[in-house]
Order: sequence, then C-alpha cells, then structure tokens
Amino acid sequence: MELYNFQIKSVDFIKEHNGVALIAHEMGLGKTIIAIDYIRQMNIKKVLIVCPASIKYNWYYELLKWANVKANIMNAKEIIYNDDNESNRLSVITRSTTKPIIFIINYDILQKHRFFFIETSFELLILDESHRIKNKKAKRTKIIFELFRDIPKKIFLTGTPITSRPSEFFTQINLLSPDSNDNFFKYKTYFEKRYCGLKKNMYGYWEAKEADRIPELRNKITHFYYRCTKKKVLKDLPDKTRQIIPLYLSSARQKEYDKIKMGYLNNSKFGYFGASKHLVIFNALKMFLSKIKVKQTKDFIDNIIENEKIVIFTNYLDNVKELLRHFLIKHNIVAITGDTNIKKRQKYINDFNKDDKIKIIVITLAGKEGITLNAASKMLFLDLLWTPGEHLQLEDRIHRIGQNKPCIEYYMIYFNTIEEKIMQILNKKFKVLTELLDGEGLNDFYQLNKKSTDKNLTKKLYEMYQNEMKENKNKSIIEELYEMYSEEMKK
Repeated sequence: MELYNFQIKSVDFIKEHNGVALIAHEMGLGKTIIAIDYIRQMNIKKVLIVCPASIKYNWYYELLKWANVKANIMNAKEIIYNDDNESNRLSVITRSTTKPIIFIINYDILQKHRFFFIETSFELLILDESHRIKNKKAKRTKIIFELFRDIPKKIFLTGTPITSRPSEFFTQINLLSPDSNDNFFKYKTYFEKRYCGLKKNMYGYWEAKEADRIPELRNKITHFYYRCTKKKVLKDLPDKTRQIIPLYLSSARQKEYDKIKMGYLNNSKFGYFGASKHLVIFNALKMFLSKIKVKQTKDFIDNIIENEKIVIFTNYLDNVKELLRHFLIKHNIVAITGDTNIKKRQKYINDFNKDDKIKIIVITLAGKEGITLNAASKMLFLDLLWTPGEHLQLEDRIHRIGQNKPCIEYYMIYFNTIEEKIMQILNKKFKVLTELLDGEGLNDFYQLNKKSTDKNLTKKLYEMYQNEMKENKNKSIIEELYEMYSEEMKK
C-alpha cells in the first residue's frame, strides 16, 4: 500500500495508542485505508466493521483492493460468507488462518445477529461514521455498548465526531475510555454539566446545548483523538469556496409563505407542543421554499453551468423527481436517494465519475456518506439542514483526494425567510464545531451578505434574468432579481 505521509502517521498513532483511536480526519482524506493498513500491519485476525448500510460494499471492495481480503457481509436475514465450503462457514470465526477474518454489518441490523455476537469474540471493532452512536438512548448505541464494550481494540472513523454540539461526543468518548478514572468521561451528567451547559429549558426539560471549556476538553481527549484537515496535509488540493445565490420571494409567493406560517400558528392542534410546534412550522416553510427553488435550479443549470458536471442536493423526493423529469430531456442525469439499492447506487456513482455524457447527479441525505463524486467541482444546495456537520459531509463528496479543480459550493438562499434564521443557527454551531474539532473557532460557515462575491457569476445571473425579462410575462420575482443584479453590475 502506498499511503500519504499523514496517513502513515495516522496508522502510527493508532499503534502507539494500542489500537484505541478516534480518527477524525476531514471527509475525503482516506480514513478507510488508514484502518485497513493498521489491520494489515498488526496482522489482526478477527475484525468487526460496523458502518452505514450504504457503504458496506465500499468496505468490501477496499479490503479486497488494499489487503487482498474477502470480508463476510452480514445482511438482515443472512451472513454472506466469503468461503463456499459449508464446514468452513460454520467454523469461520474459530479456525486459524493467515489472513484476517472480517465481518461487515450496518448499524441498523445489529440486533438481528445478537446471538452470533454473543458467541463470537473479536480483536478489533471499527465503527465507521461513529457519530451515529451519539444518542445514548438509541437502540444501535445500546447494543454496541452491551456487546462490544470489552473488545480490546477500537477504531472510530468520522469526519464529524459532532455534527452540532459537544454533548454528541460523550458516547464515543465513553466507549473508547471504558476504564477511565475521569468522572467527566464515565458519567454523562458530569460531562454535560462541565462541557455542555446542562440546564433546564423553558418547558422544564434538561438540555445540554451549549459549549463550555472546549480547550480543556480537547486536552483531555488527546490520548485517542487524531484529526487532519485538508488545508494542513494536502497543500496541492484546490480550494473549496461557498457561494450564496440570494433569492427573494415575490409578493405573491410572500403571501403563500405567510399563509403557511399563520395557518400553523392559528391551528389549535399545535397549541400545547411548545418547541415541537415551531419545528413543524419551520419544516413546512423549508419545504415550501425548497419546492419553489426548482424553477431557479433549472434556470441556473441551463444558463450558467456550461458543459460541466454538477452535484445537486435536495432533501425532498418530489424535487428529485421534478429535476429528473426536466433534465432527462436535455442532459443525462442520475439520482441517489434512500430508495436507491446498493448495486444501482454504485453504478450511478461510477457512471457519473467516468461517463462524460452524464453531467448531473442529484443526491439526498442518502448520499452524504461514503461516496466520491470528484468528477464534479461544483455542487448546488437547494436546502439547508440544521447541522453544519451534515453540510460538510455533503460538500466533501466533491472536495477530496483526487480533485484537481477548485470547488464551488453554491447555496440558493431565500432572504427575509426562515432560511436566514437557519443560517444564523448554523453559523453559531459551526464556530463551536471547529473550535472543538480543530482547536479554532472559525468564521461564519455562511457569510450573510446578500450580494454575490463572484463577479463572473453575477454577470451570468444578470444576463439570465435579462433574457427572462424579455420572455416571461409574469415578471414579479424576475424583476426583483434583475434589478438586484443590475445594481451589482454597476459596481
């Protein structure tokens, strides 16, 4: 295996810490290969890999490629053994072998193989996307603690150990430090009081949504936490920039927006649900804004993306279907959603990366982990999520090892709406996230200026809306956008 220098150092870190480590490198820095090389170097024989269902076969092929090992795939109803001999299947975990015996399973079906795990011992546990155990009350987290806590070696892999706030970190720290004498790592209440601002909210429930004493927490996790960022270890990787495309509701759309908002506020069914009511309203408004962005997305792709590949993210299946209907006429397009099976998913990824005719791929949250789409250097976000960690995961589908062009992450944002509020929340969370993960509270994730910072983009938007003005009879929203970009063109 030929590794980058930072990957070699990462493997050394795991060895120096007796196989107990959280490798928190940014997405796209080859954490999978680091774990595989550790298995190979240390000649570890019995390994369990737990990962999201969508990337089980990624692990299978990476193990085959880098270590020449065929892993055993665990599905909901069966285990697909790598050995066709029935007697070997029955004794696969006990027989001696020169190669590692590796099982790969997704988080969601651990319970289905409970008795197998009770009867089987492993030397190494690998949790890929380990932030998935952030909720201590979740079934997946409970069974992992119950069955795998005593495995001596544990490697956790995630580019976002927390996606939103420090309280999400506790379960990973607790599982990696089972014998710690530090009460802050042993007991969640201690941890949340000291580092997460544990207090009662206005409804009388305990919440741990703040971030306290972050430098102290970083110092306490140095014995297992190791993180590299692209900026520090890949000097030749082109930059990634975020570009906001500001949008404004027309007077007609504003009335629709206000009607939705007031409809929920005046509905007596939601009168007793406190914060839950507001979340319902927020999500209804987000969905409304997302759906009306589809028209702007069509215009953006047709007029601005000239013969280049682009990734489009939306959180709504109706948008995916509408985009497929529109672009299938003019472009070759593929899509990955939660309904896409593993074989088709991998085919679409390969086709997008290798086939020059396929210019567009649309992804939902199902595409935020374990896939590489660096044939594209542009990505367009229709929707905002509530956590900056998920945005970073999505952005880094294109900004990763192998990318040779500067990457632009476009965000369509309706100003003077709930989306502006969400940006403010994301900015606050992003500062906490980067302070804990990287030791520095970076500037806002989104710059809240309403002007385009890309002069070339401004020019193209101006030309696009100028043409729309000539052709479109319903000009209200187009007039507003045209006037805005006309003013920018004068500067």
